[in-house]
Amino acid sequence: DSIFTGDVEKIRQLSDERPRLLQQSIDSDGNTALGLALLLNEVDAIRTLLQLGSDPNVANAFDGNHPLVILAKLRVEENSKTPLL
Repeated sequence: DSIFTGDVEKIRQLSDERPRLLQQSIDSDGNTALGLALLLNEVDAIRTLLQLGSDPNVANAFDGNHPLVILAKLRVEENSKTPLL
């Protein structure tokens, strides 16, 4: 829930209580907290997770993509909506 709402204080608390959670799948698609935050465009949560040590190279369990690939795909989709001319 803290990822969906961008609640950075709750993210910090969970990280303190369960530090391994930063590198584990947390949803049914196998996304890590960082991957999910990227998909939800929760910038403060993304920043906080990276500061806490979330690894952007940990792949999700569903399709093997990691947060850097997710980010690249989101950027491509965003750019494809912008007319070239």
